[in-house]
Amino acid sequence: MSRNDSRHQPVPENSNRVVDRIIFQLEEWAKGNFGGAGVVARNDQGEFLCASAIFLESIPDAVTAEGLACRRALQIASQFGFSKVIFETDSLEITSLVNGAQANRSIHRYLIQDLKRRLQYLPEAKLVWSRRSPNEAAHLMAQEGAAE
Repeated sequence: MSRNDSRHQPVPENSNRVVDRIIFQLEEWAKGNFGGAGVVARNDQGEFLCASAIFLESIPDAVTAEGLACRRALQIASQFGFSKVIFETDSLEITSLVNGAQANRSIHRYLIQDLKRRLQYLPEAKLVWSRRSPNEAAHLMAQEGAAE
């Protein structure tokens, strides 16, 4: 696998297509300017649906890294046709920027605009902040994404 590839495991054919939440977590982005992001999707029963790991390079800060992890989660939801989705993140800053109504003039404005646009294509989806909780599957996927 090259650094620019992403890996994901497909949704099992017999799975329920209504997802209660997609959890995404960032793993050690501050290894120089690279790291990895892991995304894990579970249905409303907590059953595993799919996962993805991506390599992140040229990452200037934590907000960019969290935003790229969020983008990957939104891509997965669209790719697999999930409609009722709750995206959980432990990044209060990303949650505030994406859910905020005010114009963003920061260096992250294009990433935030992209995330808002992607969320509009999932009208029953929302991005919520939650306290960092142990999610071993997302943690392992993030480590996989960061692996060279």
